[in-house]
Amino acid sequence: MAKTTSIRRIEEGLIIHHIAEDKFYDLSNKYKADIMPKELQYPDQLVYCDMLEHFLLHILICEKNPLRKMPKHLLMDLNWCLTGNYNQTELHNSPATYQQDLTYYIRCVTDNKDVLLELLQRFKKIAPK
Repeated sequence: MAKTTSIRRIEEGLIIHHIAEDKFYDLSNKYKADIMPKELQYPDQLVYCDMLEHFLLHILICEKNPLRKMPKHLLMDLNWCLTGNYNQTELHNSPATYQQDLTYYIRCVTDNKDVLLELLQRFKKIAPK
């Protein structure tokens, strides 16, 4: 299933979260999405959220199921917002697209540092040591 970029709303600071990610891991990964039921990619199975809301949703998933891990790309995106550093070999979009996205991610994170600190404290309780 090809990724549909026409539904992106990053300019509004919103990213897509798959509702079923608490049951199926990494549905935004094209290769994994291709082997899952295609209905999981339908619009009624997606929600828009900002970067911190997305982080909270994945914290809740990890709290509900301790065997689940936080998506690596989400942690890397948060790290990039905080430090400006991103491992170029890990980019899952083109660097130009990611640089554009970073602007919106940073705005969300820097405008809500108190929320981020609370989320990081909560994440520390579930993060592997």
